[in-house]
Amino acid sequence: MSLIKSLPNAILISAEIQDKNYDHALQGKKLGKFSLKIYKWKMRTNNRTKKFISNIFYSFLYKNFWIKSNNTSGKPVDQTLGNALAQIQVVLQKAT
Repeated sequence: MSLIKSLPNAILISAEIQDKNYDHALQGKKLGKFSLKIYKWKMRTNNRTKKFISNIFYSFLYKNFWIKSNNTSGKPVDQTLGNALAQIQVVLQKAT
């Protein structure tokens, strides 16, 4: 908001966070190679075998490890590779 307020002659019309299908519990979490692969298979694949395998592992890993994890190694989860939306919309009007 400080960036928006610093714009001269700008009137804030609206500002909203758009986060459809975004899982805030996974925000900032880091997953190892195996977990990341399961996550990607669950969210992106059309392969029925991979989808089936990922569904088995996903709920177990999600509830028992990913949410409770404080891993400092691994890669952050990019939820926008699937169907999650993560953006901020700001509408300004130039004052006359």
